[in-house]
Parts: sequence; structure tokens; C-alpha cells
Amino acid sequence: MTDDIGRHRAALHQEASRWALDILERSRPHWTDKTWWGQPCPTCGEVRPAFDRVGCMCKCERPERARLAEEYVQEHRAETAERMWADADIPSRYLGCGFDTFEPRPGTEKALEAVRAWVDGYSLDSERGLFLAGPFGSGKTHLAVAALHEAVTWELAHGLFVSAAGLVSKVRKGERLDWQPVELACGVDLLLLDDVGQEAGSDFTRDIVARVITSRYDESMPTIMTTNLGPQALTKALGGGVTSRIHEMCTALTLTATDYRRNRGLGVA
Repeated sequence: MTDDIGRHRAALHQEASRWALDILERSRPHWTDKTWWGQPCPTCGEVRPAFDRVGCMCKCERPERARLAEEYVQEHRAETAERMWADADIPSRYLGCGFDTFEPRPGTEKALEAVRAWVDGYSLDSERGLFLAGPFGSGKTHLAVAALHEAVTWELAHGLFVSAAGLVSKVRKGERLDWQPVELACGVDLLLLDDVGQEAGSDFTRDIVARVITSRYDESMPTIMTTNLGPQALTKALGGGVTSRIHEMCTALTLTATDYRRNRGLGVA
């Protein structure tokens, strides 16, 4: 996982800006034409700077530049989203998890509807996330990944999947502590923190996850979380303060479906 996860969206908008400027440049008289550069625009009256022709526009050109840039972004959105999805660090088992591959069953209907509604309202300015609770195999992670995928695809959100236990392992990797994974988890547009509470075992491990949740809470950054723990067990694992923050920063949803994986293994529909 790279530490410059924001590069793809930034690069797309930079490319779009350059492309729009190039189109506008082609429609202008040659830069040596003194009737153009350094002279007031007959429409808006703004003087066109003569010292730097690249990027210098009068009020008449700025809306057109914005339109052209957005046109470029829309044209190249899909390929950029694909690169961003590859950077989201989704485990291979969950790469195919989308709304179209989710199997609705009793105990998942309300959660599925609510997650879809959350996706419909998501934007890069969103502050509220999702908190999916339920037993093993009830479909929590599937729905969480589906929501993350939609956010990356349609809003070009910089997303990241990390399990709570996996985050602790990354920090403890090697002889020294590495806090870069925590900084990355704190800074992405949309974090999927899976299996919250499963990392519990010591004050140190609890502090790592609490640090991420608290940082994102403080910065009003949306987070998607899943847990197998009930309310009391979660409070015991994370502490009352962190649990309170989770419920304030997320829409809490409960899935009650039985274990998909076990039912498939037993041949149960």
C-alpha cells in the first residue's frame, strides 16, 4: 500500500486542467499578437495578462475552462477509479463484493436498504459513516465493501480497507513500531475498518484502533466499520468514550442473518 494514495484523483484533475487550457490556447490568437495579450477583453473588460499566457484567463474563459475540465474528468473517471480501487487494499476474497453480488436474506433487508441510501447520499464532503454489527457471516463486510466500491467509483474517494487486527499487526511489524499505517488510515477520504473489537487484548492494541477512530471523529471524516460484538462487549473492548464516538459519527445498522459461509458448507439455502 502506497503512502501517496491521493495521487490518482489529484493527477486526473491536473491533467483535466492542462487539457482545458490547451483547448483554450488553440482558440486564441498567437501569443505575440498585441491586440490580445495585455489588452482588456471587450466582453468582460478584464485585462489579459501578457507576462504569462499559460493559465491566464479573463472572466469570459474561466467558465469554459471549468466545463472542459469537467468533461475530461468524466471521460477518464472509470480508468482513474479502477486505479484507485487497486490502491484500496481490498483482500482478494472481497474484490467481487458489490450490491449486485449480495444475496439478500432475512435479517439483511433493512441494512441493505440503508447502505444503499447512504451510498446515494455520499459525497467527498460527507461526514457520517456506517457501523454494521451482526454475527459472523451475516454479510457485514460484503455490504461494507460494496459501499466503499461505489464511493470510489462514482466520487473518486480515496478508500482503504483495513482490518482492526491487521492494523495492529502492521504497526508491530519488525523490531520497531511503524505508525505509518495508522497515519494512512487516519487520512484517507473513506476508511473501511473491519472487525472492530477483534484486536482487543491489551491497552496497546486497543489504543491503536482508538487512535484511528478518534482522529477521524475529530476531523469529521466518514468511516465504515463492522463488528461481531454486541453493545456491551464492544464497550468493554474499546471503552465507553470510543464507542460513544462511533455512534455519533456513524449510522448504526444491525444484521441478524445466519452465517452465509456455514450454510453454504452445509448445503442450506
